[in-house]
Amino acid sequence: MSKYRIKYVYDTGDSFHNYPNQEGYVEITWENLDNAKANLKRIEEHYRLYKSLNSYNWRHENNEQDVLKEHSTKDWFVKKEIDVIFYKDVLRRDTYNAIDLTEERRILWESQGKTIGKVIDSSQAQNCIILYTDDNKPFQFWCPWCGYFEHLNFCEIEAVTPEENNMKFYA
Repeated sequence: MSKYRIKYVYDTGDSFHNYPNQEGYVEITWENLDNAKANLKRIEEHYRLYKSLNSYNWRHENNEQDVLKEHSTKDWFVKKEIDVIFYKDVLRRDTYNAIDLTEERRILWESQGKTIGKVIDSSQAQNCIILYTDDNKPFQFWCPWCGYFEHLNFCEIEAVTPEENNMKFYA
């Protein structure tokens, strides 16, 4: 039986250099082509979320937490909640800072009138994805194509037989 794997090609760099067309493979393979295709679709959906959260205009139209909550029911979504202190920024929008919450600190901040709560960790949600093995076990993967200098060019399923290798999407 054939094995299938997902290849990704992305650009990366830093403030001074660009390294185009870096290649890598998701660390799991599939015997079942339908499972590989389903995971490719998960990657595509996750990358659309990532791009929407990192585009310039989204901040003016949507709240980041609302966008994350909207996607949090997807089977590929990595949902980790973190403790935060809420405050109003200069534009009077609700903003927050992540905190290391101990009971002593909670009492201190609440005595100062601070509002403490939980939000979805944006970093985990944007940079990680859950894929599934052939036996439907979850596999969390850190996406190297997500980052300040990164841009995903495409992902594709590679198969043993060349005629099956036209399964890809361009970002």
